[in-house]
Amino acid sequence: MGRAAGKLKHNLAGFLSAGGVLTLLFCQPVCAAGGLQAQGRQAAIAYCSACHRVIRQQKQPPAVVDQDEARAVETPAFDEIARQYSGRRTALARFILAPLHPMREQAFPPGELKAIVRYIESLRKERW
Repeated sequence: MGRAAGKLKHNLAGFLSAGGVLTLLFCQPVCAAGGLQAQGRQAAIAYCSACHRVIRQQKQPPAVVDQDEARAVETPAFDEIARQYSGRRTALARFILAPLHPMREQAFPPGELKAIVRYIESLRKERW
């Protein structure tokens, strides 16, 4: 066995004896959820930030003009939406796809709506 292979075997043995197996088994759903939230954050910045405040560091975008009623509409920030839809993931997804006027209907690539909803859910305890 070469020096590199011996070092790898030693590191792997240390990882496994230190609870690495448990980490791999129990972290997978959490790590995947974190990845989905990160994907949702990026998608929200790309698709939603023109009208909504989607991250803490973002300034509130200008009000949206409702042409039908000739008035400006303040859009809710994502932390507010998260609290409003807390525990109602399906209702949030349905609202995003078929929102109330003046928000336009939305169409996302496969999987991105789920990611955006997970990102919004992750904000429910935030206060911006």
